[in-house]
Amino acid sequence: MTAFKAGDGQVRRGGRSTGLGVEFDVYWLSPEEMERRVTDAGFTAVFWGGRPAEGQEDSSQGYLLAQKS
Repeated sequence: MTAFKAGDGQVRRGGRSTGLGVEFDVYWLSPEEMERRVTDAGFTAVFWGGRPAEGQEDSSQGYLLAQKS
């Protein structure tokens, strides 16, 4: 199971708002790109889900359940 920012393929810097002094790259990938990546890694997509952005979120959230092929 994986969760991801459903987006346009752009990399954005995250973590600043956590107040922990740690920053990281956030890859906003489309559901199609996520499926391609898990398929390329030898998995099969079993279930897709998602929801629109809520509150102060900038993008939709995606969820992918995959199993090893």
